[in-house]
Amino acid sequence: MEDSKQAKVTFVSWSLIGVAFIIIIMFMLFKFIKDGKEMSADLSKDRLEGYASTWAGQLNSRVEHVIGETMALIEFSKGQNFETGGIETCAFASDIVAKTDVSHIYFCRGNKLICDESGNTAETFPLEPFANCSSVMATVLKSTDDLYEDDMLVVAIPYKDKDYVISVTYLNILGEKLMASPYDEVSFLAVMDSQGRLVGNFGKYKDTDSNFLKKDNLIKNIEEGSDKDDYYLFDVRYKNGLATSIEVDTNGDLRTVVTAPLQYAGLSLVYGVRQAYIDKVSNKYFSVIRGTAVKIGIIIVVFIIFVISIAVFNSLKSKERGRELEDKADTDLLTDLYNKTATERKIKEYIQDNPDSRAMMFILDIDNFKKINDTMGHAFGDTLLKTLGKEIKMEFRMTDIIGRTGGDEFMVFLKDVTDDLIIEREANRITKFFHDFKAGGDYVKYSASASIGAAIFPDDAKNFKDLYMAADQALYKAKKRGKNQLAFYNEEA
Repeated sequence: MEDSKQAKVTFVSWSLIGVAFIIIIMFMLFKFIKDGKEMSADLSKDRLEGYASTWAGQLNSRVEHVIGETMALIEFSKGQNFETGGIETCAFASDIVAKTDVSHIYFCRGNKLICDESGNTAETFPLEPFANCSSVMATVLKSTDDLYEDDMLVVAIPYKDKDYVISVTYLNILGEKLMASPYDEVSFLAVMDSQGRLVGNFGKYKDTDSNFLKKDNLIKNIEEGSDKDDYYLFDVRYKNGLATSIEVDTNGDLRTVVTAPLQYAGLSLVYGVRQAYIDKVSNKYFSVIRGTAVKIGIIIVVFIIFVISIAVFNSLKSKERGRELEDKADTDLLTDLYNKTATERKIKEYIQDNPDSRAMMFILDIDNFKKINDTMGHAFGDTLLKTLGKEIKMEFRMTDIIGRTGGDEFMVFLKDVTDDLIIEREANRITKFFHDFKAGGDYVKYSASASIGAAIFPDDAKNFKDLYMAADQALYKAKKRGKNQLAFYNEEA
């Protein structure tokens, strides 16, 4: 009777645990689906922000390139007035136009255009914004009031007195060289100034159905066509010079609009993609999440199996704890690598289980480690060994055997080395590792080198003892040659 009562209590306890587990899983499942839908929309926006940020970076680099080319032109013309600069200066400018995206170069003085790169004095260009420039200026000018005409990226650089040089590159040309986007047919890309006004467009991205670009002030359009709370977050990020996105409804034209800052004159890129297309992409993301939610539902069924097999699980858990204790016994406390005993045992096990395979053993000593301890202290020596253990473990595969077998002696055993090319590659890898290896804190960085001996199983030896002796002899060769190098057992001394 007592056993029956105890069994009943146990059954009720596990039943309550099972019900609680199912309730928790169902709650998490519904929350996962809800959060997944929001995350899918955020992923789509992040993708657009990534494109806009990349394009802004490309345009910033383009401006820097134009400035560099123009500065080279100015340096070439050093000491000359533009009116008397001669044919060579114009030829230099023509060469820049021919070899870069720059469409025109103008030599100017105050409000007067002296000539262009061809020496033509009949050109006209709006010089008022640049007439008194005392430092580098970069801006965008519209050539007409129509969208997607030849809008210009203009860079003005002062020369001396009232002389200055203007480089002109058309946005349509730059747009063709921007990183490709899958949204070309359903998006616009424009440039706005610090006041939120449209100052330029890219012909490649010309979704002309957009009502957004048909109003005077783009920032005002965003404010009027978006949720108040969303606009507040957008405004904070925009004013702090960060790429940011928001959903905007301009007279039924629903879009996700992204802004990304440019480096000059308070300019920003404005990128708008039709919301219907964004929703379509978001739904693709969400379909993956929904599939994951179905898999989570299966966990509930798995739980039943889990309850039935709990006894087996406890048994396996007990064995796992035993393995953890065994792993601790196998670990070198300083470096977190295998200790000497574990290293030898695991290599012997591999050799016994894989007599027909091919493997490679490295034995390495830190060069002049005693001197390091004597001059920099034992604490630094321990730090060096600990750093080496951490980094060399990351350098090789998890399946390889890496251990500390002595004070400053380490052993690396690489499994399944199938051919000589792999042997050469891995030898170069460990050699390069020590050429780049440094240890120490923020203020002291010590470049430690190592002497390394290498032997091949079963070419050089068919058991652990002989393989170790072969690698040790190779290590002696490396030290005899002057240290800080690798030597193979089968090569000449």
